Amino acid sequence: MCLFAASLFLSSCSKDDDQGAPEGTGSLACSFKVDLEGQQTLPNTYGQDKIILTSGEAELLGMEYFGLQIVQSKGGDSGESVTLTSFIKAELSKDLPLGDYPVYAVLSGDFSTTTADMFPLFLAGDVAIQEVVDGMVLTLLENSSKGMRMKLSGQVMKNEWIEGEMIELGLVPLEAEIFMAADLILETTKDGALLTGGICECQDPK
Repeated sequence: MCLFAASLFLSSCSKDDDQGAPEGTGSLACSFKVDLEGQQTLPNTYGQDKIILTSGEAELLGMEYFGLQIVQSKGGDSGESVTLTSFIKAELSKDLPLGDYPVYAVLSGDFSTTTADMFPLFLAGDVAIQEVVDGMVLTLLENSSKGMRMKLSGQVMKNEWIEGEMIELGLVPLEAEIFMAADLILETTKDGALLTGGICECQDPK
């Protein structure tokens, strides 16, 4: 996916709530909250955080999609992190209408712990088979001159590594909401196609 890495702005998260964005967002540029298996995580709970929105390059997978990713460092010098990555069936743009959009796949680590262990691993769908996930939806709540606010919700399969193999333990609820300020979301064209994306790094406010 194209991240526009050379030209993206970087900004920080706040723990206020004066823009109507998820709890954790204030007058600054971005924020998120992740509710996974009944545990809520807000920015900078365990380390530095990053939110990424990216257009998909359709020729790579033969389908229209965009990516939403939340990355949470667990601190220290190792740079270890957990990631929630999702692929949504829609063309990301500043003109994308509000409403619900199907989801191709979700993959997430455990945001509620201080470690960056691979397991438990939470999965829904498979982007390679190009079929949307039943019961999983991305809702675009705001797309304005202030920014984009979106919520991913549904159920994911919890997987654990037990005695040398990955075991499915059952479906658990997932809800993740993000906000990114409009000036962080950039649009460009490549081979005549519109590409849209943004990155926001969350710095520890202490």
